[in-house]
Amino acid sequence: MLVEMLTERVANGGTYNLTMGESLVMSGIGIFVVFMELVLIALIVMVMGKIVGSVSGKKGNAAPAAKKAAPAAAPKAAAPAAAVRTLVAGYNVLKPVLSLCGVDDPTAAMVMAITADKLGVKPSELSFRAIRAIELPKDLGGIKPEVAAEVVSKCATDNGFTLDTVTIKSIKAVD
Repeated sequence: MLVEMLTERVANGGTYNLTMGESLVMSGIGIFVVFMELVLIALIVMVMGKIVGSVSGKKGNAAPAAKKAAPAAAPKAAAPAAAVRTLVAGYNVLKPVLSLCGVDDPTAAMVMAITADKLGVKPSELSFRAIRAIELPKDLGGIKPEVAAEVVSKCATDNGFTLDTVTIKSIKAVD
């Protein structure tokens, strides 16, 4: 319709200038096309989400069977990694859940208290997402364990790794 209208105008010696009504019709058509594309993209994202959810759900069910087969399983997390919704004073609040990897509850509480004390803030002002145990090599090459743990943590985070994916085979002090 629009192409015919513009072709007819040019063929009759006219210009591409549109009246106000024709401009509104063209704008409406453009908005409708963009809206329909957004709806299509939303549908594609929903379908992909369901596909990925069903695939990851099957993998999640296979993991407990693998853990039962291997008695020396990795350290368990104290809570799921997802966030929990709580109701505080009538508002929905998304509250992060603490994940413990290779650390028991009393040790995690001690780490939180020491961290808050070193930073000079109340523990309630901090939000911990995960506390992981770091396995250090037996021979630290004259370095204190606290310093070695801090170096390992800094190197891992600066390079974009998580601590559970890093293995340190040796470490030594350099003058």
